[in-house]
Amino acid sequence: MPVDDLTRVAIVENEPAAELAVSLLETEGIWAMWRKTDIASATWGLSLAVGGPVEILVLAEDVPRAQELLADSD
Repeated sequence: MPVDDLTRVAIVENEPAAELAVSLLETEGIWAMWRKTDIASATWGLSLAVGGPVEILVLAEDVPRAQELLADSD
């Protein structure tokens, strides 16, 4: 699936938090994925960079429900 077809619904602090968010969405029937943000990707090569911000992406039609679920999980 092209990433251009996806919409960001959240930014979380690291990959473990992203895995939890994607798991939550998938248990509710929402296809989701995560990827490092531009900031995290840019610092990937630096020795001090561990993890970094990660964005959660879903299909545009799932945005309202995904945002609701993620807000409820905070």
